Amino acid sequence: MKIQNYQNKKSTGQLGKLCTLNFKLLTKGGFTLVELMVTITVFVAVTLVVLVNQSDFNGGVILNNLAYDVALSTRQAQSYGINVRGKTTDVLATSQVIFPPYGVAFDLARNKEFVFFADTYPAANESTKIGNGLYDAGVAEVCTGNALSLCAEFIEKYRIQRGNFIKQLCVTRASGIGGDEECANAGESGTLTISFRRPNPDAIINSSIGAGSAKIISARIVLGAPEGNERSVLVYESGQISVQE
Repeated sequence: MKIQNYQNKKSTGQLGKLCTLNFKLLTKGGFTLVELMVTITVFVAVTLVVLVNQSDFNGGVILNNLAYDVALSTRQAQSYGINVRGKTTDVLATSQVIFPPYGVAFDLARNKEFVFFADTYPAANESTKIGNGLYDAGVAEVCTGNALSLCAEFIEKYRIQRGNFIKQLCVTRASGIGGDEECANAGESGTLTISFRRPNPDAIINSSIGAGSAKIISARIVLGAPEGNERSVLVYESGQISVQE
């Protein structure tokens, strides 16, 4: 019976029509050259957008990490200062343990790094406390040989990586009108030192920025990235430390 039906369809031409119809259905499932080119163009455009945004995102994350590193280093100096962390005055067997203020120092002339230090100079006497609120050993950070006596304040240097840098240092003085800031930019002359002396958590802020001599009530360290992004670390006289975009 099946053989007879096949022969009947063949004789009437129905088999040829079915084969032609099936071939047409199969050929309609592909892409034309124009459709393929449009699809590739869209894919490339989306990929470029994703890659650019990913680069900006990664740069933002790295800059955020740097800002929090600066803030945490400042907080560490505060912790060392008020928790009476001792420091030896030299490396000899007769070393004396002292309990100085601790701080962080920034210099726009060296805006790819900052220093964590112990404020050991000048030494304490009957009328003065130890330290002067400044980082005094910036020229002798290689603690070898005859430089040992000049290197008492230096503890650690933090190097800023991946093209990021200290973009700006700003201070606000007590005599400022409306809390006006005085700032110095990268490439200009400007230093900023923030230290903490026991038993108070208050920040001792000293800077060469600005012409005024009034007490500094807050400082801002602006960090920059090659992409143009910025993050700021704010330190207030009260000891409060925060990170802002």
